[in-house]
Amino acid sequence: ANPPVVDSLNQQLRVAFAGVESFLPGEELDEIRYLLQDEKLYRFALTQIISYIHIWFDYLAFRDEIGFYRGRENMSGVSSSTVMLRFICSFIILLYLLDGGNTSWVVLVSLM
Repeated sequence: ANPPVVDSLNQQLRVAFAGVESFLPGEELDEIRYLLQDEKLYRFALTQIISYIHIWFDYLAFRDEIGFYRGRENMSGVSSSTVMLRFICSFIILLYLLDGGNTSWVVLVSLM
């Protein structure tokens, strides 16, 4: 005896999964089904909220960094060795995550 909202949500999820089955391999679809179980739904929602906040902060940092470099004639106040070191560290982290194989594409895109 589920509340009507839960029954409606479950029906919508069944319809969505029927449409997504052609795009996702079975393992990924099973993982999504596991996350969307009734007892895991709150954890899934919290994870999504935290992920969106993280993506927003990434956007803000990138926007400020572009704003810092835009229109500069010289690089006073910027150490070229620090810029190169940050690039090398980010590249090594990206290669490590690519080698692991189980990294979400959202994480990989944020590093690129």
